[in-house]
Amino acid sequence: MTQTLEDLLDALEDVDDATREEAAKALAERAEPSTLDALIRACGDDFWSVRAYAGCGAAKIGGPKATEALIGLFNDPIMEVRNQVVDAAATMGPVVVDRLISALKDERWRVREHAAKATGGIKNPKAVDALIAACRDRDGAVKSAAAEALGKIGDAKAVPALIKLFRDSSKIVRETAGTALVYMGQPSVDPLIENLKDKDFVVRCHAARALGGMTTDYQIGRTWVRDAKVVDALIAALKDPDRAVREDATIALGMIGDPRAIEALMEAMKDGAVKRHAIASLGMIGDPRALPAVLDALKGKGIKQEGTPTPGCIVSEDAFIKEAAATALGQFRDPRVIPDLIVLLKDGVLREKAAAALAVIGDTAIEPLIAFLYDPKASEVEAEQERVLSYASVRLTAKDALRLIALETLEKLGWTPPAEELDISSSKADNLRVERPLGETGRFGPSGDMT
Repeated sequence: MTQTLEDLLDALEDVDDATREEAAKALAERAEPSTLDALIRACGDDFWSVRAYAGCGAAKIGGPKATEALIGLFNDPIMEVRNQVVDAAATMGPVVVDRLISALKDERWRVREHAAKATGGIKNPKAVDALIAACRDRDGAVKSAAAEALGKIGDAKAVPALIKLFRDSSKIVRETAGTALVYMGQPSVDPLIENLKDKDFVVRCHAARALGGMTTDYQIGRTWVRDAKVVDALIAALKDPDRAVREDATIALGMIGDPRAIEALMEAMKDGAVKRHAIASLGMIGDPRALPAVLDALKGKGIKQEGTPTPGCIVSEDAFIKEAAATALGQFRDPRVIPDLIVLLKDGVLREKAAAALAVIGDTAIEPLIAFLYDPKASEVEAEQERVLSYASVRLTAKDALRLIALETLEKLGWTPPAEELDISSSKADNLRVERPLGETGRFGPSGDMT
């Protein structure tokens, strides 16, 4: 049965939280102008969900009274309420920009912060000057919100203010400013290049990160410029006296992915401080010229070794270098590296990286992996390696662990053995040595060709 407006307004005054919540939700969906006053009163409800729905409903109706109610909720103690009303304010469009600009000077920092966020959602250039001023706010959250909003608006005149935030004491503020400059794109290129020469190494670091189009943890990147002057500037930064700058420049070149950086990155492999980052970046670029150098790093060639290498194992000076090299080799997608990666499956620490690289290489890795899976001698490892092999709560022998990683990798590539062979346990190790020629199982025909 459909409730009338009168019923919903009565329910909005009920003592039961759930009843008021449902009423506020229904009224917000209808957004009848006649209910605005009731929704505004509900913005002060004791139950946070009622306040959130009421604020969203008021935003749909619009008008000065609704705007004031929303801005009041910017200071709500519940984060979910604040986030919802910020999104609601952004939907109101330019009509609320002037009020949001004035809210950027509110005495309450939460109001200033969320006014900046709402302004960024509207993306109105009219707010740029006020947001630039907010970049000098005494509160870090406000500065961060203002920087984010400026990045969304994309007005080039905000670039100097954003670069100044690289000197802020807050890491979050600095990183938000860098991300904003990434969104700015081309207008920020020349100022960022210039700041690669700043006397403050922190500024140089963030300039390099922004030029690489990177986010906070280097996990999500977007290449928005492949300009020769950017690549050249970052190559020059590989010689920076500060290690952190060299690291960020090395990573940035990989994120950009320009083959012009190959020679410089191969040279950077001689720098112990950035060697693993240089290897990773070479893999991201994927130019075949770098393949021999990455293979050498994986095998430990030219690297000072400590102690005696374990027979049959690929070793290097540093586990991080091996990890970077194993990952990079997969990104080259060159079948010639498959034997080296399969050998690396015997390394208890690096087998996951090697397996992932084989999966990236693709179908050409299937037959060598099947051969490894069914060859008893191929899975032989030193007894001392068995102590590091553990999967969840089940202890596996070295042979079982190797078989498991091979099976998992083959499954990613689209090949699986018959169901009866999937059970792996230490007690059945001998039964896993199945003498079977290639081509009799999975998606392969008798000749080993695809069926």
